[in-house]
Amino acid sequence: MLLYNVAIIAPTFTCRRPLGALGLPFALSPITFQLLVILIFFSSSLEGHEAMSEYALAWNKQAPKLLSGGSDNLVVLWNLEDYATSLFKSSSKSQTKWKNGKSLQANRKFKGHTDTVEDVAFHPTGHGNVFCSVGDDRSLIIWDARVDDPIAIRVSDAHEEDINCVDWNSHDPTAIVSGSSDGQ
Repeated sequence: MLLYNVAIIAPTFTCRRPLGALGLPFALSPITFQLLVILIFFSSSLEGHEAMSEYALAWNKQAPKLLSGGSDNLVVLWNLEDYATSLFKSSSKSQTKWKNGKSLQANRKFKGHTDTVEDVAFHPTGHGNVFCSVGDDRSLIIWDARVDDPIAIRVSDAHEEDINCVDWNSHDPTAIVSGSSDGQ
């Protein structure tokens, strides 16, 4: 099911490969590459959620990854690291998959919430592998995408009512703040 038609104005990541490694018949400056990234996203969609009501969305500031949560109780991760390369030449190493050149399939889906996921946040130094989510089930879950059983920590009943937002402190990566309908 379609998630978003994505229109990105300022991506927060840079290409980790030398631009010549893209295998293009021409050279790209970093600024031109960033504009190319924007143009690709303008006509692309992300797929992975099983319902049309997505509430949470987060860009990772350390790695080209995107995270979302929604009414299907899922947290969905997209790894965009090799997406540009996969558009120009086939790469069997990438887990990122483009369907018909227009939509990007999810890298991984995380199941652990029993109700709508209201917000997601990446760990400030986790390079896109560690993140947290909160939802209407009153749970706060910390995920580690590097392992098969990704739930690292689950705090059930973290609030008395639905949890609406969460954020990780960029100055103290051990501190997480959440907001709830209970006002606490």
